[in-house]
Amino acid sequence: MLTKPHRVTEEMKKDLSHFLKSMPIRILTKPYRVAQEIGDILHKEKDKSGR
Repeated sequence: MLTKPHRVTEEMKKDLSHFLKSMPIRILTKPYRVAQEIGDILHKEKDKSGR
């Protein structure tokens, strides 16, 4: 488990196109989904306090 970041970096350096193709799409979309969820929560809180 401790060597995972190193292994991922080495794999990326060897063949970037293969690395990107093998990466699950959810890893790429996760930051967007988290930001969207935070925005939804903030909107709900704003609506609660605005009433």
